[in-house]
Amino acid sequence: MCAIRAQVRKKPTVEGFTHNWMVFVRGPEHSNIQHFVEKVVFHLHESFPQPKRGRSTWTWLRSSNPIALFYPGRVTSQLHVLGEP
Repeated sequence: MCAIRAQVRKKPTVEGFTHNWMVFVRGPEHSNIQHFVEKVVFHLHESFPQPKRGRSTWTWLRSSNPIALFYPGRVTSQLHVLGEP
């Protein structure tokens, strides 16, 4: 399951951002997906530094944020999470 969670900020940032956003991939009801998903790669906008594990920041979603899912046997699929600036 790929999901987006948005939380309203108590006060907008200087840039005018009003929400904190989180995009994530997880199994239904928080089930373990490592038996059928080997790796998940989030392709972030070039304005983000390259984190090792995760990134929590204020921003808005870009027009398309691709997420690559790698399955056993070299099968790959790509999801596009859409958002509006």
